[in-house]
Amino acid sequence: MNKIYSNEAPKYGEVDLTTTPIKPNSKAPAQAKWQYHIDNVPSAENQKKRLDQYGHCGVAVNMGKRLGNGNCLMAIDVDTDEHVGMAKRIFGPVISGKRGKKGITIFASYEKDQFKKKSSVNIHGYEKGIDILIRGAYCICPPTIHPETNKPYEWIGKPLYECEPDELKLISKVEIDLLQDILALPEHQALLAGNQTHEAALTLTAKLACRYDEQLLIKF
Repeated sequence: MNKIYSNEAPKYGEVDLTTTPIKPNSKAPAQAKWQYHIDNVPSAENQKKRLDQYGHCGVAVNMGKRLGNGNCLMAIDVDTDEHVGMAKRIFGPVISGKRGKKGITIFASYEKDQFKKKSSVNIHGYEKGIDILIRGAYCICPPTIHPETNKPYEWIGKPLYECEPDELKLISKVEIDLLQDILALPEHQALLAGNQTHEAALTLTAKLACRYDEQLLIKF
């Protein structure tokens, strides 16, 4: 029997991150009212009880937990392989991330007043987009077994629990808003494909220049 949660959860607790046990062969939480544990690091006694009860489960890290530098933990969850390179350019370098069946999830941080709830960035021409995971969400972590591939999630870069808070990129709401506006336009597909890139870039810039700072557009 896998002992993923019992092996992995203490590693997060050592750096003041909190976790949620995940039901085997699922992405659902094994524990009711898991949100209670976002801010509350269990005592040694309670942690032992959790490890005994949920030790066979997978492990997820709770988003929104305040880090040592005062910012909060978040994740950028990209669900399409075609947008992984773009995500790395915008939110990279990837200090800590993970991959399951496809795409990439990049761990980052945010100031508490920047985001109020989990949101999604829609992508023109795609059924699935990019999820912005903040407080009220969790992120399943390696080596939990993915329920569709039956293989472990994999780290990209360092495991999250090995990162210093200042290593995680600080993300602002305006960057996410700009990303939403770019991906909502059909021209972004030409940029991804490398076709007529110059013309597509000029069209995108013209549509967005009135709303965003020039330096931010250049960065994207």
